[in-house]
Amino acid sequence: MIKAALRTVFLATALAAPAGLALAQGGQLVYFGERLNAPDGAIFGARLDPATGALSPLGPQAKVDRPTWVLPSPHRAVLYAVSETGNDGTSQGGVLSFSADPASGALTPLSKVPSGGGGATFLALDPQSHAILAANYGTGHVALIPIERGGRLDPPASVVQDSGSGPHRRQKSAHAHGIAVAPGGKFVLVSDLGADKIFVYRLDAKAMTLAPAPTPFVQAKAGSGPRHVVLSRDGRFAYVNSELTSELTVYAWDGQHGALTPLQTMSTRRPDYTGENGAGELLVSRDGRYLYASNRGEDTMVVYALDQASGLPREIQRIASGGLTPWALSFDLTERWLLVANEGSGLVTVFAHDGQSGRLTPTGNTLAVPHASAIAVLPQGPAPAPAPAPALAAADADADADAASGGPISGSAAGLLPLPPGVGFPEGTAYDATRDAVYAGSAETGALARIPAGGGAAEVIVPAGQIAPPASPFPAMLGMKLDTQRHLWIAGGTTGLVTQVDPDRGTVLWQAKVPTTPRSLLNDLVVIGHHAYVTDTFTPVLWRVDDRGHIERWLDLDKTPIRFADGPNLNGIARTADGRSLIVVQMNKGLLFRIDIATRKVTPIRVPGAELAGSDGLLLDGRTLTVVRQWDGEVLRIALDPALRTGKVVARLRDPAFVYPATVTQRGASLIFANSQFNRHDSGSQTDAQGLLSIPLARIRGAE
Repeated sequence: MIKAALRTVFLATALAAPAGLALAQGGQLVYFGERLNAPDGAIFGARLDPATGALSPLGPQAKVDRPTWVLPSPHRAVLYAVSETGNDGTSQGGVLSFSADPASGALTPLSKVPSGGGGATFLALDPQSHAILAANYGTGHVALIPIERGGRLDPPASVVQDSGSGPHRRQKSAHAHGIAVAPGGKFVLVSDLGADKIFVYRLDAKAMTLAPAPTPFVQAKAGSGPRHVVLSRDGRFAYVNSELTSELTVYAWDGQHGALTPLQTMSTRRPDYTGENGAGELLVSRDGRYLYASNRGEDTMVVYALDQASGLPREIQRIASGGLTPWALSFDLTERWLLVANEGSGLVTVFAHDGQSGRLTPTGNTLAVPHASAIAVLPQGPAPAPAPAPALAAADADADADAASGGPISGSAAGLLPLPPGVGFPEGTAYDATRDAVYAGSAETGALARIPAGGGAAEVIVPAGQIAPPASPFPAMLGMKLDTQRHLWIAGGTTGLVTQVDPDRGTVLWQAKVPTTPRSLLNDLVVIGHHAYVTDTFTPVLWRVDDRGHIERWLDLDKTPIRFADGPNLNGIARTADGRSLIVVQMNKGLLFRIDIATRKVTPIRVPGAELAGSDGLLLDGRTLTVVRQWDGEVLRIALDPALRTGKVVARLRDPAFVYPATVTQRGASLIFANSQFNRHDSGSQTDAQGLLSIPLARIRGAE
């Protein structure tokens, strides 16, 4: 994305990211499940101060019979919960959904459906099928429950049942206890305490069905009682804690065939502890480097550093939980704080979390919650009603196109859409038709702004320091795209972060970090379905991240026709309308390439006579590719052949207002460009055309 600032990038080292969600004013809403039967059972609310980690009680927010597990929606202010009834097998449990009022924390019931079995005890979210998976401890059933618009639930669409038993008195039959959805959404792992097995089910997101995988389970040690299962962030390893023997087992996960292979088993207890103990919770840090496990009896948390190559854990800290029987663990939205639900003492304790070392430090912050057994932290902030989308003109209607162009610039075809203070050196842009607004980010500060495209005051919706860590080397925020759920995906430049933002609430939903930071510079991305494909300027890899923040090395470019050289390499990226192909540009060499997603084959796109060096943002509309040439301040329109192998320049535009233009997005009959002015960053001076430039398509066509 840059040329003049390359010296800064090469010398800088990226700071560790505070992975997690951004915050709204007033703190974070936290809800706790309780192991209490009706009429005492309730979901308890609190608010956490992100600056101090202090918890303020809001009290019971919803009466539920035995709400032992709660689960937050990652996208909206919706809470899901179980009603763990029917453990005796005579009735089904329940799964409920609630809408949360961001201002008061009050919960309003949305729906309640059967859990598909007796004793619902655990919930997991599958974003690909837009469903919840429920584990039923009492009867061993696992249910797939569809989520409708707004968070309402439908009855189970598919139900399967674990089978088996074990030698322990609590293992007379199967007891499904934990669930993990494997990356890609094709397989579901279920840890079963009663059967001593980890079951693997194939998930068909289209048909909404569950069925045993070709290798339907892996056998655990007899009498161990597998409780919960979590996956490493890259999806290569699974970790299972065994409740009855207090052990942690590491498995290699074959995501292609849906098979687990045991690698190592270790005790979670300290060697000299001889009292009763049961394994509690497992939690993986967002960067995938640390695993946290709780012991109920020894009443400790154990912190493990995870070897990124082998997946094997190494204990680095053992710390008292601050209460009795630590049942559940959860990070807050920033991952600065770890919350611990000590069920036996009815006390929630808060620990400071060091994201660099993984270590925990007691804060002294506590909250009394009777028999707390689960924790859910919701995204925060009000949800304003979206503005109605105005009718957009046809592509060749000059009058309407000009009206969308913002304030005029003398001698230029462009209209200026000014940015709010604190959003200098813009780079990424994305248009939101629902709001008729453009999102833009500051490569300097990481602040995110919303700019009304039809006029009106721009506003900062995510302040500096929440998407990019403070003092991150320039550029700290680059390309962005809006998905079909109206969530923004953002490439984090030198930070190595990919971030998903809910722009309506001004909250960060998750962040994922590439393991090659600080060598990497994440430039641009494009979203297809539940995945984003991310270009990297300095590391020859095309990254892929799913909508839960799991990141992978999707394509090693050293084995393709894309040959990295000195300077900025891969930059802009676009997708075909059918989602089958990607188009990328190599900035330093001025080369275009097509990538077939199914085969991962890379094919050069020849554009005879075109100078494409210095190209940044790409926009594909049908077979017309718009290319923004940052270094020369030029826009090209290229007509591609049906096979996407060759192209011809059919229009070009150089405009005096362009100062290192970067990315491009489309609003009806106009193209909107980020006027980055990166070449002026070292001096700190910008021209009057600092902001977004809106140019009618007709003006570019007229330049053919």
